Amino acid sequence: ITFSVGSSGTTTLMVVETNSGGCASVQASKSVTIGLSPLKYYPVTPCRLFDTRNASGPDAASPILAAGENRTLSIGSRCSLPSTAQALSVNVTVVGQTVTGELTLYRADLASPPVTTAISFRPNLTRANNGILGLALDGTLSFKLINRSTGTVHAVVDVNGYFQ
Repeated sequence: ITFSVGSSGTTTLMVVETNSGGCASVQASKSVTIGLSPLKYYPVTPCRLFDTRNASGPDAASPILAAGENRTLSIGSRCSLPSTAQALSVNVTVVGQTVTGELTLYRADLASPPVTTAISFRPNLTRANNGILGLALDGTLSFKLINRSTGTVHAVVDVNGYFQ
């Protein structure tokens, strides 16, 4: 979905989904805040932010994600990212998953998780995906990671740039 607005402020997006048989969903809506200026992208040397396989070290994020777990992670000063970063360009990898599932990553200050998926996976198949990850707007430089499966999974998050 692409949309344009002429000014900053809050706008409401409304969506009706229609399947190939012509059946339409109930209209959904969401208020979206439009910022005053676009963010600028700053590349960084690829760096490992978090690895749930590691209990110590600069990327420590153990233990393994439990079934259904929703974990908050804060980047702090990891990978020399500035405290002014608002979003990250990341690569997310899943390792050692025991069942089929998906991971969702989202800003830690949101009241509820989005229905989007960062990466889907099957048992014992290492998978990776890239994306843009928004950070909490409350200054904590944090995001949440949800294991949407009935089994355990290791997650690795690498960063290659940030937006501010």
